[in-house]
Amino acid sequence: MKTVLTVKLDEDLNRVLSERAIREGRSKSFYVREGLIQYLEDLEDLEVADAAYKDWAADDFKTHKWEDVRLRLGLDD
Repeated sequence: MKTVLTVKLDEDLNRVLSERAIREGRSKSFYVREGLIQYLEDLEDLEVADAAYKDWAADDFKTHKWEDVRLRLGLDD
């Protein structure tokens, strides 16, 4: 099911969006939808990275030697 969403854009952004849509043969809705998907995915990635950083900080920024990681994961050829 699709939902209608109204978005208010300033004139400059609307002009750029309209020009892109015409040039690429896509609808303005396509670009708004794709941009929103990308933005939400980026926010999710940021949350995951932030949580990983906090875990690393809580572990006193402990690091591991590449050789040890490779052996532990069975990546040694």
